[in-house]
Amino acid sequence: MQNIERNFEQIQAAFRSNTQTIENVLNAFDESTFFKKPLDGGWCIAEIVEHLLISDRTGLFAIVRRNLPTDRNPLEITQLLNERRKQAEQKFEAPEPAMPKGIFKTREEAIHAWKNNRLTVLDRVNSENVWMLAAGFEHPKLGMLTVAEWVLFMCWHSEHHLPQIRMCAG
Repeated sequence: MQNIERNFEQIQAAFRSNTQTIENVLNAFDESTFFKKPLDGGWCIAEIVEHLLISDRTGLFAIVRRNLPTDRNPLEITQLLNERRKQAEQKFEAPEPAMPKGIFKTREEAIHAWKNNRLTVLDRVNSENVWMLAAGFEHPKLGMLTVAEWVLFMCWHSEHHLPQIRMCAG
């Protein structure tokens, strides 16, 4: 039980640290840079934040909608995410529902919406549900994830987009 509790605390700490890192990076940009489209036609920072918010909200939905016990390793995808971290340049096509639509009008609005969702995730993940299957929604590429895996995916996903965010600066 102590090991499970320690792992839960590590997952929470990683999520908090990831959230703070992303927030710090986002706060470093001024309003015009935040909405400036890159020359390569990619997403601007506001669109990346919107994409992250859509993805994180999906994870939150999966976590809060339905949790089921599982016999499988609740951290099964950790190795896959670690392998993907080593291949940072690899691109993945976002599914249509996760594509940004340009909903944000200000930098503060975008950062606030993203961070508030992150805080809600932290409020909804606890030591009783973290190791359960988050059966409220299946990830389009990774399948059914546990609550812990959704949290770790959110960390990986935002880290994956950090280089793209930094490139928008110039």
